[in-house]
Amino acid sequence: MTVTIRGQGGRRLQGLPVPRAETAVPGILAECPIDTIRGPVEAGALAAGDLVFTRDAGYRPVRWVGCCGALAEIAALAMPAEGGTLVLAPGQLLLIAGPAVAAACGEPEALAAAGDLAAEAGGPAGSRSVAVAGQAMVLFLLDTHEIVRAGGTWCASGRPDAALMRALDEGARAGLLAAFPELRLPGGDAAFRAARPVLDAAAARAALGLRPAAQRRRAA
Repeated sequence: MTVTIRGQGGRRLQGLPVPRAETAVPGILAECPIDTIRGPVEAGALAAGDLVFTRDAGYRPVRWVGCCGALAEIAALAMPAEGGTLVLAPGQLLLIAGPAVAAACGEPEALAAAGDLAAEAGGPAGSRSVAVAGQAMVLFLLDTHEIVRAGGTWCASGRPDAALMRALDEGARAGLLAAFPELRLPGGDAAFRAARPVLDAAAARAALGLRPAAQRRRAA
């Protein structure tokens, strides 16, 4: 599923690096199925080497897996998905499409952060905001930034951007750098150029026909 303008209970994961900060980093509820070459696999069961299905490049291997959202309550976005509900951390990017998206960025598809599509005033059809605490939200990185299917919805894999690197503790950061030693070098993140243009909150909400954030607050 791609969001267009026409528009539970998790578990803690043992042994996965957990970022200190939650709001800016991506994540998918651990129990959500990810399309892989072996069929749907829960995000929390993914491991380095697993082949996940991507929109642009077929099956690509997972290089690193971590989790977020297990330390403190976050306001996640829940939306209908194949076989249940897809719960996304606020920083998780998902694919949006439609004529208004093309008008906003010059491309037929773009990415928007789940937190920017907060459902209080009518986010993507059937979506709602949920408070998530003490539950594992998984993020995973491939060799490049890719669009993957989570619960039937096209979402983005992780990127080693500044927000993620700041959020990781020393041990988790060391593990990520061991998987991607090129990140230690200037320009080492060149392979992780965004798979689609990333819209800010105002552009994403406008493209989906949602009320601006200020209107949401006044209506609350």
